[in-house]
Amino acid sequence: MRITKKAVSIILAIMMVASMMVVGAVSASATTAAVEAYDSVGNLVGAYETIDAAIEAGGDGCTVKLIGNLDKQQQINSQKTPVTLDLNGYMIDVEGGAGLNFSMGYYWNGDHIFTIKDSVGTGGINITPKYTGNACISDNTGRTIIVEGGTFTSTGKAIYCTASNATFTVEGGTFNGEVYVHDTGYGHGDLNITNGTINGDITVINNAELTVSGGTVNGAIIPTEGYDTVTVTGKDTIEDNGKIFVVDAGTATGAVAVAGGKGYTTLQAALTAAPANSTVTLVADIDGTSAKYSGDSRYAYFVTGKSDLTIDGNGHTVTVRERGIGASYTESGNGADLTFKNINIVNHKNAGRALDTRGSNINSLTLDNVKLICDGSSGYMQALTIGGDQESAASVYITGSEIQGRYAITTFNPVNMVIDDSKITGWACLNIKAADSSEGSHGSTFTVTDSELNSLNPFAGATNEYSLIKIEDDDISVDISDCEINVTGAENNQAIVACEDLDGNPTSNGMVTLGEGNVVTFDGDTSYVSVAPTDSDGMVITGGEFNNDGAYDYIADSSFATKNADGSVVVSEDVPTTLTSVDASDFNLGSKDINNYEIFGFQIKEGTGVRFVTAVNEGFLKGANIADYGYVLAKASGLTQAGIGDKFSALQYNGGNGEHTVSCMGTSNTLSGDYGKYSPSTTYKFVTAAVENMNGEQAVARFYIKTTDGNVYYANYINGTTYGGLLAELP
Repeated sequence: MRITKKAVSIILAIMMVASMMVVGAVSASATTAAVEAYDSVGNLVGAYETIDAAIEAGGDGCTVKLIGNLDKQQQINSQKTPVTLDLNGYMIDVEGGAGLNFSMGYYWNGDHIFTIKDSVGTGGINITPKYTGNACISDNTGRTIIVEGGTFTSTGKAIYCTASNATFTVEGGTFNGEVYVHDTGYGHGDLNITNGTINGDITVINNAELTVSGGTVNGAIIPTEGYDTVTVTGKDTIEDNGKIFVVDAGTATGAVAVAGGKGYTTLQAALTAAPANSTVTLVADIDGTSAKYSGDSRYAYFVTGKSDLTIDGNGHTVTVRERGIGASYTESGNGADLTFKNINIVNHKNAGRALDTRGSNINSLTLDNVKLICDGSSGYMQALTIGGDQESAASVYITGSEIQGRYAITTFNPVNMVIDDSKITGWACLNIKAADSSEGSHGSTFTVTDSELNSLNPFAGATNEYSLIKIEDDDISVDISDCEINVTGAENNQAIVACEDLDGNPTSNGMVTLGEGNVVTFDGDTSYVSVAPTDSDGMVITGGEFNNDGAYDYIADSSFATKNADGSVVVSEDVPTTLTSVDASDFNLGSKDINNYEIFGFQIKEGTGVRFVTAVNEGFLKGANIADYGYVLAKASGLTQAGIGDKFSALQYNGGNGEHTVSCMGTSNTLSGDYGKYSPSTTYKFVTAAVENMNGEQAVARFYIKTTDGNVYYANYINGTTYGGLLAELP
């Protein structure tokens, strides 16, 4: 029976009054309906929440049209055919799923036809996949799918074509993402590209078939078993590294790069011609040692005025001169998101650079599996330079990459930089510059994880020029964790951090944090921070392993250190179970002998204040309210009771002024109040070392011991004699 438009209007009116009524299986509430269904002769059937419900209602030959955006995966189970979906300028936007997912429950041998178009021109599908099979359009059923228009963007797959006799034809539209034509073993998919644009690689698996007769493929065709299932007609192809690149007829000969569906004989021509939101792919190694960019002859090549551009080296090497490859984006109000991947950029010249951002409005720069190597013999070689004069912080992501130069990474502008799974080598790994014909790096953040950092300095003599991290500007934050850090070079000239502005003064409000999982190795007589920091500037260590005891000077209040017999230091937020230089096995706590124990803490008094600290951090046992009891090291009454008399030696923790050392104290006969006036004779970096070097004099300290019964006991250690009790019984 034919339903007229008038009848539909009456039905919809009734439905609005009786809001609980249902059309088919889905409510047609005007507040949730996003899809209209029209029958085979164009009559409106109703409005629905999902595309599948609209198809069922529309029947064979129907057209379904979006009238609003959808934010959930659209599962297509209906067996109606043929069906046309008009995106109508609206979007299907899905987080953690597919866009259109055709059910795997039916295998129709291609006789069910589904056409997708966009009559307005602004519609499409955006997805962030959860599973590898999620795509903007996933044909798992053997349907015949035809795409005439729309924009389909995925962080994974844009098209997934599989199952027996699944046929997918691209007659228009733009696909941003990977394309898979699959052979599951139960049949295979066929993909035909006659028009439209594919911005991504196309993987053809086993017996699946791909035919390209038109359109633009800005990516590589990757057959998993030879090329016999790939057919290209009316175009040229370039085969490189087991991949096929489709280019316009007449553009393949001599090509070194592919962009916008054409082959180019120079990299600069490809960079200039590439449209925004596309990829330039190398198909050969490139010698650019004599290349000069016409706009700035200091550069071999330059990327300018392009947003969202990817340069895929396809495993090739570009050899450059002077400042290497430059990149900028200068259009007011716009910004560039640039990606370099699978590429080696090498500069053998003195004072050379590999990759250099210039100008303003660089939103982000991503380096993925990139090598930037500057290996000349002299000059300020900067492998990666973030330059120009940009006030806003650029986002820089470096992963799976290797960067090498005397100044491996140099920033002249603010950045938020993340480095992961990479190797950075130079005199300075991070060279963080102040304002000097540039904005300066103030406010920048750097996060480095799971990487190798190598700082090399061949020059003798003290200098701040070649630290692992060289900071010239204020408000800099650097966090490093789970990294291998090697600091080597000539004697007496290498450090982890140098904090010095252009006038030679310490910088301010910046901090380098060395966190858990780092393994730090110094070679020779070196320091940790080569310029004395201000109270709010410098370095703090919260974890890691260090091959010398200089780490102790920078341990965070929340962390603990253990010094090993070989002089190395382990820092952790976990309470150390041993203090190696003190024998606690003879401790007698009243009537309780300690046979099974662990050293839980080592407490001493700081100056004449009320704050108690430990050998390894200032915050130890704060939760135990230790200020209410605790032990005063140099208190005259306590020392007299211990039979020391008016001359004594004691320990002082020098933690109040940003230092983390312990002094072995000698005093005169003059006492002032409860505290002795004393002056340090020798300073040690560990309390245990100070106790060992008291030269036979009285040594006073307090230990906390956690026994296997779960109780925490204290013991006062005075020249080898101990007494104590439960922590709760402290006087």
